[in-house]
Amino acid sequence: MLAHVNASHAFTAFTAITMNALVIVGLVFRPQGRAMLGLTWVSLGLFLLYILNTWILFEHGY
Repeated sequence: MLAHVNASHAFTAFTAITMNALVIVGLVFRPQGRAMLGLTWVSLGLFLLYILNTWILFEHGY
């Protein structure tokens, strides 16, 4: 079963774990200030990870 695992799947899993960790950190340590465009650093990090993950999956054809 693990023979069919691709490197992009591992990257997607790592990105999902990182995004979950960012959400937990954002819930525990409520950001007080706004970073850019009225967004906090947590939301910017989630957005950047989402865009990066989407681009990687698009480039690998999944």
